Amino acid sequence: MTGEDREIKEEYTTSFDDIVGQEPLKEYFQNAVRTERMANTYLISGAKGSGKSMMAEAFAAALLCEEKTGVPCGNCPACSKFRRRNHPDYIEIQHERPKLISVEDVRSQLVEQIGYAPSEGEHRIFVIENAELMNPAAQNAILKSIEEPPAYAVIMLLTENPDALLPTIRSRAVSLEMKPVRVEEIEKYLISKYALPDYHARVVSQFSQGNIGRALLLSESEDFRKRKEKVTRSIERIRKSPEYQIEEIIGDFLSEGGKENLDECLNLILIWYRDVLLYKATGSDRHIIYREEFAQVRRQAENESYQHLNKVLLEVKETQDRLKANMKAESALNLLFLRIKGDK
Repeated sequence: MTGEDREIKEEYTTSFDDIVGQEPLKEYFQNAVRTERMANTYLISGAKGSGKSMMAEAFAAALLCEEKTGVPCGNCPACSKFRRRNHPDYIEIQHERPKLISVEDVRSQLVEQIGYAPSEGEHRIFVIENAELMNPAAQNAILKSIEEPPAYAVIMLLTENPDALLPTIRSRAVSLEMKPVRVEEIEKYLISKYALPDYHARVVSQFSQGNIGRALLLSESEDFRKRKEKVTRSIERIRKSPEYQIEEIIGDFLSEGGKENLDECLNLILIWYRDVLLYKATGSDRHIIYREEFAQVRRQAENESYQHLNKVLLEVKETQDRLKANMKAESALNLLFLRIKGDK
């Protein structure tokens, strides 16, 4: 079974350049290889889609590479084998049960195997993805391997939740965290790597929460595109409809999947009004996120006051707070939509 950061791939990552952002971590691992000062156990944490697997693969490729420059050369026999997923000294712990890594899994694939010297080169690398899925017995089983590892062994534990691991494991590992990536870096990556239109890359990167995996999912998500269209359509409808139709608009808004994705929809409204206010203030579309709907943004900016736009922005944030305080969605949206409808 594979990890959470990626689908089954035909080839492993063999270049740090494939990883968006994370410059301090990349430099840390490259220096470790160059200076030959590696820890025996690394605990790499980060949200789903943050690139933990890619970072582990790039580090492993650099360790196994015959050139030992800190980055995988991509051309030597070791790099070729690693890229094709058949290097004998790179072992990913497999588990049959999707939500559990058992003591049998780690014992047969790590504990009983770590004593064997590398087949090729200088290192033998063991990777446990979703390490938080190890039950207490499995975690205790790998403790001795972590406490007294052979010099050639490198163990990498990848996890969304490091606190789910035993303190004795955490204390013996070098803990590293995948940080959120800057929005600008994600936007640039989506445009250059996947040829996304700049307006689409801009919206997706704003909603990625600094997570490249989430950005890639959103860039291909038909549901996200529909939510974006629903928000712009609803704003226009609220502005043009009489007040007595607000309740009907709320019903339509929630019936189209809005209830399950309400916070995301509110963030879309927030960005919309930020665009309108920005265009009103600057007269430029340079930093507009809703580029496809720019004509609508411009019309609204021309017809609404700074005071009204700022009040709506504050109301969106207050709506998010009300929902966190468990106010009913219908009631919270009624207050927001009335504000959108209010004096311009």
